[in-house]
Amino acid sequence: MSPRPKPLESDLESRSPIAPTPKATAPATTTQSRRRAPAAAQVLDTEEERVKMGFYTGESGRIRAAYLHTRGQERAETFGEFMENAVLEKIERLEGQYNGGEQWPSVDAGTIKSITQLGVGRNRPR
Repeated sequence: MSPRPKPLESDLESRSPIAPTPKATAPATTTQSRRRAPAAAQVLDTEEERVKMGFYTGESGRIRAAYLHTRGQERAETFGEFMENAVLEKIERLEGQYNGGEQWPSVDAGTIKSITQLGVGRNRPR
């Protein structure tokens, strides 16, 4: 008969199950260095960093339905890729129409002001 395995050791027995766990304080760093790189960027250094973008819409059901009913026939693998491809199709049309088919120079986040900041659209002064 083989000897019984040694019991596992843990430092949890000295801790209270209801006491809050102390959080480690990280040194102050820039926002850029605190952000964790997306999984795709961690695996493939050749791909650009993917940044999350969001928007509000009253057409969310219609957008999800289009993805659901075409995901077997279209190139998008995920819902996010589906929405990205839809936006890029419009961008390519606009570049062709207004910029001779060339891509515009990239614009950093925070450059575009909201309509609230600009006082246009539904937020214009009356």
